[in-house]
Amino acid sequence: MKKKQQHLIELIRLNLIDEALTYAQTHLAEFAEDEIKMRQELEKTMALLVFDKPLESPYGYLMETSHRQIIANQINNALL
Repeated sequence: MKKKQQHLIELIRLNLIDEALTYAQTHLAEFAEDEIKMRQELEKTMALLVFDKPLESPYGYLMETSHRQIIANQINNALL
């Protein structure tokens, strides 16, 4: 889920709104149905779409480089 969430964030960063919506529906909606925490994470990520400057929004931390690093570390740890 984290890798897919990060991909969605990158689509939003590039202002690829249609692609982000399609990706979320295709790859992330199923996660939101199954678990509350995942739904909340997806809601925060999707909320970035409503802001003209998502980096300055309440969920802007999701777009920061430090967040990318956290996700990369989590993925690496899961693989080890």
